[in-house]
Amino acid sequence: MKELSFFSKFGGCGKFFALGSILFLSLALSAFAESYNQVTIAEGFEKSGVGRETALAIQPHNGFPAIAAVTTEGEITLFIYDGALWNYEVVAETDDLIYDISLVYDPTTNEPTIVYITSSFDSGIFVAMKSGNSWIHENFAISWDHPFFCMKALIIPGSGKLGIAFSGSNDPSSSSPKIHFAERNAPGSYSIVKVDGGQYDIAGQYLDAAVNPDTGEIGLTYDFNGDLRFARRTGSSWFTETVISYCSSGSITYALKGGSKIPHITGGYGTVYTKDTGSWVGESVDTDCYLRDIATDPLSDRAIAFYIKSDHFMLSRYDGVSWTPETMGPSKTNSSIDFSPSGTAYGSMVEILDGTNGTLEAFTYAPGSYTTTMVRDWANPGFYPSAGFAPNASADFWLAYQDQAKKHPILTHLEEGEFPKTILDTSENSGYDTSLFFPDGSAKPWVLFQRTDGLVLSIPGESGYSEEIIPGSSGYSCPKVAVDPLSGEICIVFRYISQVWFARRTAPNTWESEAVSLLTPSGSPAISFDPQTGYPRVLFIKGTFPSQLIELQYDGSTWNSSILDASGDQESYMFPTLEIDAFTSRTLAAYGKTSSLGSGNYITEALYRAHNGSSWSSPEIVDSILLDAHTAPVLLMDPVNNIPWIFFGFASNEMGDSVRLAKRERGSWNVEILRDEIDLDYNSPLVAGAISPNGEGAFAARDRQTHCLLGWLPDSLLGISKVRASWNLYE
Repeated sequence: MKELSFFSKFGGCGKFFALGSILFLSLALSAFAESYNQVTIAEGFEKSGVGRETALAIQPHNGFPAIAAVTTEGEITLFIYDGALWNYEVVAETDDLIYDISLVYDPTTNEPTIVYITSSFDSGIFVAMKSGNSWIHENFAISWDHPFFCMKALIIPGSGKLGIAFSGSNDPSSSSPKIHFAERNAPGSYSIVKVDGGQYDIAGQYLDAAVNPDTGEIGLTYDFNGDLRFARRTGSSWFTETVISYCSSGSITYALKGGSKIPHITGGYGTVYTKDTGSWVGESVDTDCYLRDIATDPLSDRAIAFYIKSDHFMLSRYDGVSWTPETMGPSKTNSSIDFSPSGTAYGSMVEILDGTNGTLEAFTYAPGSYTTTMVRDWANPGFYPSAGFAPNASADFWLAYQDQAKKHPILTHLEEGEFPKTILDTSENSGYDTSLFFPDGSAKPWVLFQRTDGLVLSIPGESGYSEEIIPGSSGYSCPKVAVDPLSGEICIVFRYISQVWFARRTAPNTWESEAVSLLTPSGSPAISFDPQTGYPRVLFIKGTFPSQLIELQYDGSTWNSSILDASGDQESYMFPTLEIDAFTSRTLAAYGKTSSLGSGNYITEALYRAHNGSSWSSPEIVDSILLDAHTAPVLLMDPVNNIPWIFFGFASNEMGDSVRLAKRERGSWNVEILRDEIDLDYNSPLVAGAISPNGEGAFAARDRQTHCLLGWLPDSLLGISKVRASWNLYE
């Protein structure tokens, strides 16, 4: 995205997609270009687990899954599936790492309970119980001597009470963990019994629990001094036995077999152990694998196991006779699976992307097929950025972008080496484009952003930012903004289904809009004002392979359309941008072009043209790359040297993209690679750029590999007043 006006001609922007409400800011003083230093403006940051700990349960009233997980922001969050969409609510927030988490539903009240352990082990086990529209929070087992390895919650049949199996120790003579079972008798009141473990035993590094729905018997499986152990409660008594020696446990569930439910226990290297009568019998799911979870169909002998093998995520189906493995993709972690009463299997999976960030996905399995749905992505800050410098002596650098996790537009600026941020809108429907600009010489930027219910103008004031919604703009997309140099009115151009629209702000909360082209745009339009006539000029792309670059000119009464450029059948244009040369009164344009060379080979070019008042010059190739790629130029005018700059990125569908800067000096383009071997988002404009009033440049780009919104600034703009390696900025 890009702002274009006489009052803010030094600002520009790009556009792409983003996430991250916890900003991890770090100034890396290694230069990627001769005069630029990298600044990490925003990145996905692990505050409390980033979804590493997840738990899945079936909602008893509708048979759909729910997932309890820990977000990047350190929030215990419940994601609920309603059959079509995943909705969520924040349950609790903690600054500690979440060590384990469990989710259970009361089948009588249909209310969820989330139980979790934090890294502050002496704080005990935390319980959050939903009651109506509020959550009741409790914790117990405070000041136990040994950290809790893990725990599992369940509803005790017949009583409806919450039960929690966990490992820990409150024995003054020994800190070795034992298996315990807690039963909630009243709010804040729990009775705890020891199930297994002596003074020198180590029990419960792996722990799971389940209830036999026929008999109401509670079963626990756990590691006991390296053995796989099973405990069951009948009435008030606990009975324990060893399933197999020297084998760690994984999960317990119950399967229908011969009319009775018997336990299935996973353990060891891909083995499932069952017991009907007599001894435990092991059956191999797969070889050399690590089992994560197992679930059995309540209607049949079918079962599903999740496991990791050779860095791949695997699923194995049991049809009552044998196991059949399937490879599902790259290795994932913390998988949890369960069957609904109707026999549909649901699972949750976490993929750790770079050691700290990850995605939470939901998995649905029916006989013969499975589908995967993204529930939450915690690792993509920097979507749809726009950048600009305040047109004053302080040369403040500002950046707007989208936080994809919470759908919030974020505004940040460079201040003494830091990037303090402002959340412009907190509604869950915020998102998409941002366009930053400075009308009337404003020291703080105005921001235009797209929301699902319309286009919103965020206006700075003495006490913060206020919102102005453009009437009737629901469904509009890709807005660009410019300021009329004669009237000072804010004007925007945007796309609405198959039309290009133009709107003018004639007074606060008063807008006039009209469709200016019935030609179907295939991308976002660009806008500027003709410096000679003062009338608006618009560029947009129509079609793909072939495509046309369409120019719209307003003559004072009507909009006239002409074809600025037309591609061949194997060519396509992309991402036009406009700028005004205030010194020569010319309108300048830049855009990308991809051409097929045959045999699967492509060339991508960044193109530049200038309008002399009567006609456009022939396209100049700024730079090109032999690659099936995208490019999104940001065209700016250097106010000191009176030359055009173009920040742009070449991005393919593989790693190896680059951010480049081209300057037109003495009739030719000098190009330098500012950053290469990164992974730009090739589905949208790639770079946000700006030039300060004193002729220094700054830009930002989103790197999908590191999940960062990166910026580059000259040393003179960093303004570092003290040496610090990094900053943590909390919302």
